[in-house]
Amino acid sequence: MPSGVMGATATRGHQMKKRGVAIALGASMLTAFAPGHVAAQTTQGVRATQRFDIPAGSLAAALQAWSKVTKLQIVYRMDDVGRKRTNGIQGDYAPLLALQGLLIDTGLKIVTTEDGAVAIRPLAGDEVDTSATPDILVTGKVNWSLNTGIERTQDDSQPFIVLGRKEIERSGAPNLETFLRNQLNVNTSPIVGDQAAAGDTEFIRRRPVGVSAINLRGIGLRDTLILVDGRRQPGINLGNGDITQPSITGIPIAAVERIEVLASSASGIYGSGASGGVINIVLRRDFKGAELSANYDNTSDFKQGRGSIDLTGGLPLEGGRTRLTFTGNWTKQLALRYGDRDNLRRRGLNDILANDPGSFYGGFTNPPQGSLVNFKTQDGTPLQLKPEYGGQTLSSSLGTIPKGYQGITKAGLAPLLSSLGTFNLDQANTAAGTGARAPLLYPVNQYSGSVAVRRTFNSWLTGYAEIGMSHSSATNTYSNTLNSVFLFASAPANPFTQDLAIAFPANPAYDARIKQVSSTLRTLGGAIIRLPADWQAVAEVAYSKSNYSVANSPSSISAFASNDLQSGVLNALVDTSTYPLPFTYDKTPYYQRQQDGKSSNVAPSLRLAGPLPFSLPGGKP
Repeated sequence: MPSGVMGATATRGHQMKKRGVAIALGASMLTAFAPGHVAAQTTQGVRATQRFDIPAGSLAAALQAWSKVTKLQIVYRMDDVGRKRTNGIQGDYAPLLALQGLLIDTGLKIVTTEDGAVAIRPLAGDEVDTSATPDILVTGKVNWSLNTGIERTQDDSQPFIVLGRKEIERSGAPNLETFLRNQLNVNTSPIVGDQAAAGDTEFIRRRPVGVSAINLRGIGLRDTLILVDGRRQPGINLGNGDITQPSITGIPIAAVERIEVLASSASGIYGSGASGGVINIVLRRDFKGAELSANYDNTSDFKQGRGSIDLTGGLPLEGGRTRLTFTGNWTKQLALRYGDRDNLRRRGLNDILANDPGSFYGGFTNPPQGSLVNFKTQDGTPLQLKPEYGGQTLSSSLGTIPKGYQGITKAGLAPLLSSLGTFNLDQANTAAGTGARAPLLYPVNQYSGSVAVRRTFNSWLTGYAEIGMSHSSATNTYSNTLNSVFLFASAPANPFTQDLAIAFPANPAYDARIKQVSSTLRTLGGAIIRLPADWQAVAEVAYSKSNYSVANSPSSISAFASNDLQSGVLNALVDTSTYPLPFTYDKTPYYQRQQDGKSSNVAPSLRLAGPLPFSLPGGKP
């Protein structure tokens, strides 16, 4: 027996009955063991990794849990363990490495004998506690996993952030991109792919929708590397000369085991595109059975429904020689529009009017959008009538076209003058700006699936293959007409001496829709080959490709329409919601035609792993 350990030798028969169970002998507690039996177990089991999920708490309970998992016996004095506590351990470890992790900061150490027995004793007075820096053991994993990266933890030598399965389930996030936006504070992207962004019509028309954007540390999308199971994915070719990062919108959140995030410059390890950091999405592989879940959520007023169905499964075949895993997802989301949230628009207007009314009524600001035509002098000076209309200088620089007003020649000047001094701020029934038909969240339809198989052919050869695909489509809606114009003072329909800035409510008949589709296909094939001296080789070829397509945008309003309005050929000072203006459009069948974007990635690799015949201060490499 090791020094400092009290015990008694048990018979082999007694040991078989009590294996892994502590026996009380007075003030001491120890496991009974037969040295030969333990040595055999140690030889077979100590090197191989096992799954541990031992929570923080009583050290005595943790040691019993360790013995139950490993089927190995451990000898210790109850006086030494006593009321000590452990931080627990979770993950895949060799048994002795897991035991050493349980003893961190306990003042105890592991002692092993030549016959393989394992015991625990207190540190001597001159001994240094090395449990906080356990031996480093890197093994080529041969269990059911297609993740090519080294499994990372929060205690890695680099500042990894690890988001596990429990955090994903508890988040309640509808998709993976939303989860990373809400849970990952180093992600600076303020919106997700299905969320509308403010901007002018040209930006909205061109913006990719339904495509994710992860920006670590604000360095840029193209400098944030996205990996799936440790492998690079093809970037999304937007078809306009820009290749952005891979999209994760097609990866079902139910199929994710954990997410490893390195939020620091990692180009030295991962190559180009990792200046901002790396996100490795590890899919679920190591489970048996099937999980089918259906989810439906909506807003409290039932304005925006979203439903999804997820299927994840693992199936062992041929007595475990072959393992099959599969995932599937279908998600459909309806649009949420500004018309569904007019209270938010109103609240924003009231805040602006209370704190910065000049943004609406200032000198050189344009008039705001309303449900009627709003106008003001371009330079902010009070309105002055032309001499033929009396020549008076009026008390206001702005006004609203009355409902049903047909212009000066048909309705006279009086209705127009009666509406001066205020803007109409009601919500317009249009997709322009914050109109009722403008999107807050885009409608999205996506589906995805994957199948992976792994087979052990003999003691030295294991093969694996995987195929997966994802498809996502979203529709962008915008107003394809004039929303504002400057009316020259010289225009016949302008009764004032100043140029006018005019904001139209826009007609919903001119709303345009553009469908955007992105899809990704990934395939993988490889083999694990056992070599002499505990070495192994992994040879594989991964191929993936992505497609991105955008429907042609309809022809744009003719440049002559703006000229006709400015010069007065078309009368801009009428109620356009009642009397729509006859705008002309370009004769070309589209305003913008974008070629489909395609990109692909082929990655053959050969990796070797095994122990080296020397030791370093941290352990054997």
